[in-house]
Amino acid sequence: MPILGNSFWFFTAYFIMYLFSPFLNLILNNATKKQLSILFIGLVVFTFYASRNLGFSEVASLNYGYSILWFIILYLIGGFLRLYPPKIKKVYIFLIYILSTILLWAMTFIDTNGQLIHIIYYNTLDYNSPLVLIASICLLLLFKDIKIKNNILHKTICFVSSCTFGIYLLQESAIKPFIYYTLFDISKYYGRVDSVLIVLAFALALVLLGIAVEIIFKTIAFIFRKIFSSIIKKYNNKTLNE
Repeated sequence: MPILGNSFWFFTAYFIMYLFSPFLNLILNNATKKQLSILFIGLVVFTFYASRNLGFSEVASLNYGYSILWFIILYLIGGFLRLYPPKIKKVYIFLIYILSTILLWAMTFIDTNGQLIHIIYYNTLDYNSPLVLIASICLLLLFKDIKIKNNILHKTICFVSSCTFGIYLLQESAIKPFIYYTLFDISKYYGRVDSVLIVLAFALALVLLGIAVEIIFKTIAFIFRKIFSSIIKKYNNKTLNE
């Protein structure tokens, strides 16, 4: 029971957020733009600053972005951007994304011996940090209006996207140590000059492996659905004849 057992934090948080989505939609569809703006700014500032500096850690904690509360905030922000998309040119959005990403990357080279630098460093690299949030919003805005006209490419993207959850479950499952340290043995590539290329190749290999597993799973599920439907149909026909 992955949801009740919290085997996959993303699965559990997303599932509960999905249950709340109808009520979140009521807020999005009935509040004004000004009200939503105040709500989002207040939530982001409070949860990021207050949970770290005002002693509200147990009440307002976002658990570094691994919490249901942060998923709900992201859902509301996504809904707001859908209702009121900012009128910013794509080139500026792309530049903001690049700047945020460079700043995040640069933070990994900072000496964390000082207490202030230590706090800034770890807060900046959290899932719910302002830089990560800004970069995520920029990616959403860059891709949300793209229209794929090529039918083959469109079907390919739709198929691969339908496999992404299966890819996540595979690489977060109990066989993760086997994939990382036995099948690919990624530890031997630490510190190498070409480590960036190796990371990209490893990610691609993991995606392809996940897609292969998902295809097998979908095929098995399809066969079982056919068998089950056939049994139900025969049972219904027998009942009607009697």
